[in-house]
Amino acid sequence: MALTDTCSPEKGQVELMTVEFWMSEDYEHPHEDRAVARFLDDMLTYFSGNDERYWVLGNLNIPGAPIDLAVIKRKGIAIMDLKELSTPVRGAEDGPWYFQGSDATREELKGGSHENPFKQVHSHRLALGEFLVRRSHDFLKANTATTARLQGLNHIEAFVVFCPRTPDGTDIKPTAHAHPYKWWGGVVGLDELYLKVRSTRSQRLNLTKQEVYSLLRTMKLRKQDLAQWVTPDLLPSADIRTRIRHTVPRLDQAVVLPETVQQPAT
Repeated sequence: MALTDTCSPEKGQVELMTVEFWMSEDYEHPHEDRAVARFLDDMLTYFSGNDERYWVLGNLNIPGAPIDLAVIKRKGIAIMDLKELSTPVRGAEDGPWYFQGSDATREELKGGSHENPFKQVHSHRLALGEFLVRRSHDFLKANTATTARLQGLNHIEAFVVFCPRTPDGTDIKPTAHAHPYKWWGGVVGLDELYLKVRSTRSQRLNLTKQEVYSLLRTMKLRKQDLAQWVTPDLLPSADIRTRIRHTVPRLDQAVVLPETVQQPAT
């Protein structure tokens, strides 16, 4: 899908959208386009009537960390690595992951140069945190880069996302005597990702809108036309808030946010 180049909203301009999509360059693989389009549909369906703003970022080129997908909120940051699989994945948090290949043989699922995708996304999380702290003077308001705020920039959640959903029978075992999902993330299906994004929050992070837009410019991202990505009737109109209020149930009524992602029994 072609990139467009638009600016952040002008001062005083009415903003109808609570979800924006920004990219650095097109995705290389069709499954990434499909996954992001599905995620944006979910975000608009459930969050268009909310007051909270979500900046969805695609195909980030952070030094040492090519990131498939990210979401920034004023009080939260999350990154995602997208994996399209239809067969169960089994492995360990600190060991190799395996899935059944097309010829019924067991194949190893790597995370780039890392042993598994969990280690890959953890590495990307650390790299993004280092980038944000190093470039904080480019987007944080002058004289506000306190120790607490800089620490907050490292509070990033990270997820391995199976597309279009977590395959039945998937079992990723945790490190011995540790909870399978660290405070900073875990494994989730694309169909449940919007729930994880909703709960992403750090008490030490409180970005202003202007700081977020300054960060997007620092990352050299361009705002995208959502009409190229989402179901047309989800796009804003003059009566967007009224329409959403009457047609989309409140999220706290429609779904129950699970404490963890349920893993099928082996």
